[in-house]
Amino acid sequence: MESSRNWGAKRRHCQKDDLEDRISNLPDALLCYILSLIPTIWAVRTTVLAKRWNTLWTYVDNFDFEYSMHQCTTPSQDFIKFGETVLRNSNASSIQRFRLSCFWVHEISKLYVWVCTAIVRNVREFDLSIRTKSPIQLPKDLFTCETLVSLKLSSTYFLRIPEIVRFSSLKILRICHWKCLVDDPITSIIAGSPVLEELCLEGVVFKNLQRLCVRCFTLKRLTIWSLNPKPLKENLVHDVVIDAPGLEYLKIKDCNSNGLELKQLPVITYANIHFIGFDHGVFEFLSKVSNVKHLLLFPKAGMCVVPVPKVLPMLHNLTHLEVQIIDNWEFIFCILECSPSLQVLTCEKAMRCSVNRHRGHPASICEWHPPVDVPKCLSSCLTRIEIRINGCDKEMKLVKYLLKNAVALRRMVIGHSTNFVKKWESRILKELLRFRRGSVKCEVEFQS
Repeated sequence: MESSRNWGAKRRHCQKDDLEDRISNLPDALLCYILSLIPTIWAVRTTVLAKRWNTLWTYVDNFDFEYSMHQCTTPSQDFIKFGETVLRNSNASSIQRFRLSCFWVHEISKLYVWVCTAIVRNVREFDLSIRTKSPIQLPKDLFTCETLVSLKLSSTYFLRIPEIVRFSSLKILRICHWKCLVDDPITSIIAGSPVLEELCLEGVVFKNLQRLCVRCFTLKRLTIWSLNPKPLKENLVHDVVIDAPGLEYLKIKDCNSNGLELKQLPVITYANIHFIGFDHGVFEFLSKVSNVKHLLLFPKAGMCVVPVPKVLPMLHNLTHLEVQIIDNWEFIFCILECSPSLQVLTCEKAMRCSVNRHRGHPASICEWHPPVDVPKCLSSCLTRIEIRINGCDKEMKLVKYLLKNAVALRRMVIGHSTNFVKKWESRILKELLRFRRGSVKCEVEFQS
């Protein structure tokens, strides 16, 4: 009986502990940090929890405002009134991060007051995304803000940049979906950013630019990504010049460019290049990035069949390679010969052979000849191959060669390319079972 009473007492004690509000016992500084991780509207709504929470949100130094007609049921006037109330009652002496994302807000001029408030309070990270039907004129003080470390600007219309740009502390700059009214704003922005380390231009359209020049000795990461493959007017086409000797990360796919001039990049470790409009050769590019470790190459038609130089640029540090093949498989072996330390290879045939023949390409589009000497990486360190094929006989000979000569191979994944011939699948599986493997530890996976 006594043990039963003791068990009941323990149970009531546990229930009391479960009802205890442990969150409210946390210090204010920690609670403010938690509130800084959620959208501002949710941080303000915590005032209904208890009296202690009534003013807690006013000390949060992160602001995250978002308005979308598809997601928000309140009119834009209510959204603006809410933001004004929050900023007016905020007790934060400085702002760590300010994010504003709004679509089709009619009283766009009132949002500029929010921007000015962030500038006055020494904002460090500023993220602005606005969709309007008229050009956007941001406060000039934003472009001379000395405390800014990160700046992200996104717009669906023209964005005006003032003549004077001075970012003494800016390290990260991202500009997305922006139509530029100035011929060359990037040069002035870079010139006014002496410590810039990361630059991202995504979906940016320049009106009359002839030459996009990215010359920055402090830059470590560069992304130029255009997602508009449609034919553009003649005055929208430009050349790209990259002169950044400290660059470690490069990602470029610019449909609006017709030439790429690349200076030597001695410390680069990652490169993702789509040669869509560029006329300059792949091997010339490889000679500029000889220390790269992770390389993704997507050449345009005709680039892989250019004459191979007598002396290939060596990529001694390259360990991961991803290549999309458009013309022929010979290009793969040229890269393998350049990469004695390669560990992971991913490649895909982008077009079907019969389609290429009808488009005027050589009939021997899938022809390839085994090299005289087995590439060093195959005989020493290549441990994983992922290859996506159409399924023709010549491609199966390629797979056979790789399986036979890759003595360190642990796994080969064979998948379908976009032009895979389904009726060949059973034949491919039977052939794979008969192929000799140079590595006893190799596993072959066929993704149907």
